[in-house]
Amino acid sequence: MAATRDSDYYFDDGNTVFEAESTLSKVHRSVMARSSGLSFEKTFPLRRRDSQGNRGEVPVIRGSDQFPIHLKKNTTLWSLYAIPSDIVDAMKLESIDPVKFINLVRIAKKYSFASIEIWALKALTSYLCSVPLPVPGSQFEPQAAKELSSEILRELTEVAAVCSRSAPLFEVVMAKWELLLSHGVYLKTAIRVSESRPELCNLHASAYYAMILRGGDLTRNFSEEQRNILLSGHYALFKLWRDHLNSPPQFHSSNDCDPSSECRSHWISFWNDLMGSNSTIPIFNSFHPLDLLGKLEVAQDALQGDNRELEKAYHLTRKMLERCRTSGKKVLEEMGRKTKLKLPDYFKSPGC
Repeated sequence: MAATRDSDYYFDDGNTVFEAESTLSKVHRSVMARSSGLSFEKTFPLRRRDSQGNRGEVPVIRGSDQFPIHLKKNTTLWSLYAIPSDIVDAMKLESIDPVKFINLVRIAKKYSFASIEIWALKALTSYLCSVPLPVPGSQFEPQAAKELSSEILRELTEVAAVCSRSAPLFEVVMAKWELLLSHGVYLKTAIRVSESRPELCNLHASAYYAMILRGGDLTRNFSEEQRNILLSGHYALFKLWRDHLNSPPQFHSSNDCDPSSECRSHWISFWNDLMGSNSTIPIFNSFHPLDLLGKLEVAQDALQGDNRELEKAYHLTRKMLERCRTSGKKVLEEMGRKTKLKLPDYFKSPGC
């Protein structure tokens, strides 16, 4: 099908022709070059195949419809020629088109349009902070768009990993994933998007961890490699849980506690209830046996004694000295941190 001229971006006084999605745009090279950190020739090298199939420089006039520069999307042109009011409207929460800005980030990254990339990432961050998630109690802005889909989140995650690990978007994306995975939502999407991406190893491991806690047969359409990752991770968690159950952590030296106190025995009773599969504390029994992160987190709250739901758990430790409870809480915090760091090793992905 022959390409048609764009009604908005085919300027008679333009000197460079682009083709995207069978649409020709004739724009001003100066506009393209000023937004890139590279020269125009380095940003858009023109190449074609000769009669022998060899690639080489294209010795043609850049303003010709017959020899356009090919782009996958023409989103960049909109951003370059947008007037201030267009930009303001595009940044309104009810108007942000995530697909448009995702494409814009990708193109800006490829062609070194640094200012456009920063602006597009900011728009996507605003969008993600405001959009509702498909989980109970999700916080969102009233004027936000419809619920976040798995496909949009997948693309946002890819963009964040490639373009913005040091930018707010990456942190927001990971926070959204943490909430979604805790509700068992989009588990397989998280696994797919994080495979073979070293920068997403933590997400990859967290998704498998959440899948184990979810239970049931969630491995339908899994590859043999994915099943092996799940099984090996399950075994590693089981072994860690068994080690924890048999070896309550030491939280102080013999000099920290009054020899006449019974802090150690109270601590062991508390630990056995926390890690055991038949706890006398209802809230402990509500956790999956292998949800070590969840158990360690709720145990910290129990030691503080400021949660009525954990009053029975706090009763197990209230006879401990205050400094011993504080030491115990620090130990639990450190155990949780180390366990989280170990997850990528338990659920080893090909790219990590």
